[in-house]
This record gives sequence, structure tokens and C-alpha cells, in this order.
Amino acid sequence: MSATATAVFPVRVALAGNPNTGKTTLFNILCGLRTKTANYPGTTTAIRVGAAAHGGDGRFEVIDLPGLYDLAGNSPESLVASRVLESPAQPCQVIVVVVDSCNLARNLVLVAELIARGRPIVVALNMMDVARSRGIRVDVDGLSSRLGTPVVPIAARRREGLDGLRKAIESAAAGVEYSAAHHVPAIDAGLGTLMAWADTVAADVLTHPPDAARADVLTERLDRYVTHPVYGLIFFVVVMCGLFWTLFTLAGVFDRVGRRDPASGLYDTILAAYTSARNAYRGGVPNQVLVLTDGRNEDDKNSLSAGCTTVEG
Repeated sequence: MSATATAVFPVRVALAGNPNTGKTTLFNILCGLRTKTANYPGTTTAIRVGAAAHGGDGRFEVIDLPGLYDLAGNSPESLVASRVLESPAQPCQVIVVVVDSCNLARNLVLVAELIARGRPIVVALNMMDVARSRGIRVDVDGLSSRLGTPVVPIAARRREGLDGLRKAIESAAAGVEYSAAHHVPAIDAGLGTLMAWADTVAADVLTHPPDAARADVLTERLDRYVTHPVYGLIFFVVVMCGLFWTLFTLAGVFDRVGRRDPASGLYDTILAAYTSARNAYRGGVPNQVLVLTDGRNEDDKNSLSAGCTTVEG
């Protein structure tokens, strides 16, 4: 790579990435409270814009794009992201693609689309702490060579690697050129071609422990059913029904034990403890508390006909 002039601040940076890659977490850490949220003109899709300080006088204007899997889709997120990235009025000088290091192949589809468009890209390889805990190793230099872009390993949740990411953004904005990417699909490539390329790159740069593949297969199968438009809805209904059944069942148990079981006396015990605490707080002044019973207490000879007993608190 070769360096050119220094970056001219403020640098307009777009954060792109798949959903659940830690993109918004990175945005919050970079910008803190200096953010604002607004719908993109003509849509109901929200984007967030913030400012991130860099060095002494440097500043990044960061745009948190909605999470998306590819730019070629017809979803509102894809359309808004494409409009922001291709805007001639306010062009983004650098695109930071946040990638989940534990699901590299799935995330590389979006990376390939952006590389094919010839945009200045920095790949933020996020969740490296999770990858390490799973025994997954990523050849960062090899991945950078394959993509022809800087790749910075980070763990946004732990604030690891953020200084290196800021320097990579500044270098990309200054015009640092990397070697060309190796065999990246063309801009008009289909989704199948992109996924095949992503699988090949991921296989070349990733090293998994023996049991990681089985865990990933199980996770993929669960995701496939839980996020399915039909099976996912059935799963949601079953979970919500189970939740409501549990709540009402437990409420009925406590109601029977506390109020309707004359042998337990749990309700009277709780009320007496509450009354004693309240009297102690008020200086020991007793209060008369009217306790409602069900009229089945044979030991109470002076209960009212309505089933009411006056207890001195």
C-alpha cells in the first residue's frame, strides 16, 4: 500500500453491516451522546448520525446505517443504505463494514458488494473476544490480502482495537491504497455467486476447533426455523402462550395459598408483618386494620356476619 495526503477533517464515515454484528454498539462507543436519530427522507427507516472526536482537532461524522444483508435487495434497509452511500450531495468518504468474526462467510456478501463498487472500505472484524472463547482463529493479514482492504480486529463491547480502527479510517480517508482484491465477484454478480465466494474466503482464513462446526450447524438450524415466516410465527405464539399460562398458573397458586387456604394463614402473616412495620415507622401508634376472611375460621367467634374481623395492628 502507498500513502498519499493526510485526511481532511471532518471525515464522513458510514457504518454498515449485517444485523446483530455489534454495529450500533460500535456507533455508541465512538459517538457517545453526540447523536441524533431521524427517518431518512421519504421513508420510515431511521438512521442515526453522530460525531466522534479523533486526535486533537480531528472529527468523524458517523452515520449508523440500518442493518442489512445485501445492497441488491428490495428491503427498506437496503434502499436507504444505497441512497446514503451513493448520495452525490453528501458522499461518505469511508465505509466501515462491521463484520461478525464468528459468522464470517455470511457477512462477507455485503463486503464483496461494497468492494465491487470501488468504495474506500475498512473492515472492522468485531466480536473477536467471542471468537477467541470459541477457539476460532482468523488470519487477519490473509483476509486483508484477499479483500484488498484494511481489516482491523476489534471487540467493541470491550473497547478493544478502537485506536487501530480510528487510524485505519483516517488512512482510508487520506487515500492510502491497498493491493487489489483477489477474484471479488463483479458488481452485477448474483447472490449465489457472492455466497460461494464468501464461503471460499472464509474457509481459507478461518481455523475452527473440531467441535465448533457442529455448534455452528446447530445454531444455523435453530435460526432457520425460528426466523422462518411460518415456523417462526408458530414458535412465537407457543412461547407467548406458555408465558401467559405460567403467569396465571402461578398467580392462582399464590392466591389459593394466601387467601383461600384457612390452614396456611400466609395472608394473615404477611398482613401482620406489614402492619407491625408500618406502626414502627409511625412511632408505634396502632391502627385498626380490617381483614377480610372467607367466613370459614371456626376459632373466630366474634367475626362479623359479612366475614370481617377487626385486628389490632
